[in-house]
Amino acid sequence: MITIALLLHLTAIASAPWAGPEPGGPIAAAIITPFREYLDATYTNHGYRFFAPAPGPGHIVRYTLTFPDGSTQHDEFPNRKTEWPRLFYHRHFMLTEKLAAFFDEKPGSDAPPEALRQWQQEQKVFETTAQSYAMHLLQTTGAKSVELELVQHNIPFPNQVQAGLKLTDANLYQVMWKHLYEAGSS
Repeated sequence: MITIALLLHLTAIASAPWAGPEPGGPIAAAIITPFREYLDATYTNHGYRFFAPAPGPGHIVRYTLTFPDGSTQHDEFPNRKTEWPRLFYHRHFMLTEKLAAFFDEKPGSDAPPEALRQWQQEQKVFETTAQSYAMHLLQTTGAKSVELELVQHNIPFPNQVQAGLKLTDANLYQVMWKHLYEAGSS
């Protein structure tokens, strides 16, 4: 029984990086399906392919706090300069990636009704998550309002870097979403 349990556990652990993030392929999806709930419950559903071989864009949340005296403060998270040690930075990085994972463009008018219903459900999760981030910022800073921006940091092509494009070039950043929240609103 112990051997069977260990083999199932190892199969589950090995299936997580193989199957996700997409595209993992139909065989990987079939193998991970019976293990998804176990992997989620044990927090072992790691997407190691997030980092290689072809990582996608990163995301940041920029925000502008407006205080009762009219002054403003601009910042973003994750922020390598203020979030130290590295684990603290990584936690904020994962917050922005989670928010970005919930974000999706509204389907076109020719999309089937099921696609629109799915988007509406995902949009509610996105909005609730973004609002929780905003309310936390308002409560911890005493600001009267905060404007959040979800920003995608695109990865340049190798030839662009070879031509001198800096990884911090403003053209690599794309605002995906923006919203203003006020203290006391929900």
